[in-house]
Amino acid sequence: MARSQTPLVILDAEPTPTPGWWMAVWSLWAVTVATIVLARDNNWITAGGWLLTGLMIGMCTWRVLGLLSPAVFAWHERYSSIPEIDARLSNLEFNGQTSSDEYEQLFVAGATPTYVPPIMGLFLGTLIGSCVGAACPPFQSATASLNAALCAVPGIGLISAVTAAYLACSLELGALVPRTVRIKSRLKLLAAPLTVFPVACVCVRYIVARCRRNAA
Repeated sequence: MARSQTPLVILDAEPTPTPGWWMAVWSLWAVTVATIVLARDNNWITAGGWLLTGLMIGMCTWRVLGLLSPAVFAWHERYSSIPEIDARLSNLEFNGQTSSDEYEQLFVAGATPTYVPPIMGLFLGTLIGSCVGAACPPFQSATASLNAALCAVPGIGLISAVTAAYLACSLELGALVPRTVRIKSRLKLLAAPLTVFPVACVCVRYIVARCRRNAA
């Protein structure tokens, strides 16, 4: 069926328990970066800071992501929406043609996963970028700790861009999908890494709205 217009801010989301694998990944990352920083900088304070950061990310961020995910996915649903596809899908549904090839192909074209590149960038970019920055510091005059922090940012952007390019190139759109729609779907995927900025604003609005509701 055609995608519904989900409200931009959803206030009824509840935090979900942190899975073991999430805690394990960030704990391993914390130990790895802290060990490299300690070996290169011989500084127990900064090494301990990285260890504490990783443990805090592992313990706290999953619950925060669980609260924010409805608002984030709702925003991406609106962003990836293409009016031509939505109108045609509604018409096919009205005529009872939901099992037709055209309906299936248009549904796939209109459901591009634009949320994947920024999520992959934030996750893998932080993990890989900081480890590479600490182990192979590009700024020789800076400490390994500072290099780890500085390399996490371009790591996020690089992983996000690579993911977006891969998805845009591998997106399978059927012959019944109009050419203009194919172009729009791929362009939206390529631009997906930049959505981290408006989505951040959506998250702030969500937090403010939730705090106001809880305070009322």
